[in-house]
Amino acid sequence: MGHDSSEDRLKNMLHSLRQLDGSDVLVMQDLMDITSGIAMQTKVQKLMFERWGETLVMDFTHGTNNLGYHLGSLVVTTATGRGFPVVDFICLNEQTETISTILDYFKKTNPPWRDVETVVIDKDFVEWRVMQRSVYRINVSQREEMLELMIKMLYSPTLTDYESGYKALKQYCKTNKKQSFFAYFDKN
Repeated sequence: MGHDSSEDRLKNMLHSLRQLDGSDVLVMQDLMDITSGIAMQTKVQKLMFERWGETLVMDFTHGTNNLGYHLGSLVVTTATGRGFPVVDFICLNEQTETISTILDYFKKTNPPWRDVETVVIDKDFVEWRVMQRSVYRINVSQREEMLELMIKMLYSPTLTDYESGYKALKQYCKTNKKQSFFAYFDKN
């Protein structure tokens, strides 16, 4: 093992993970057989998604390595309001094709995908375009309603108005089964 290259160690690790019951690995390669991304999900991550997957958050780290890779996760919010990654991925870019491949992998390995009510992304337009594709069935009207409620809170002129907006958002999330989104919002 002392003379193995980083590539060999990574291949061994991914192969070992793939052998674990209920775990999945996706290795993305370009036409020149260069690895451009890796996505992985363990059995525990699948169970957490099944239990808490009504709202997904797509999150990328920024500036955490000097190799140019982008580290990302799809995260659910548990009953305690804490985020739990349900798939982890590392990729060379955050382009449409890459994000689509990761989401297609996630859909294929997680049949409860159809029960996802909301996907939260940052301001990245690539992620937004991917999510708008009809195959992902994201409810844009609910996103707009939730955004409107949050904006009202943000621009509340008084504490009373803010508290009223907070209660309205909380009630909206409860009525529309978005409690995990509210837990994430409330925590952050």
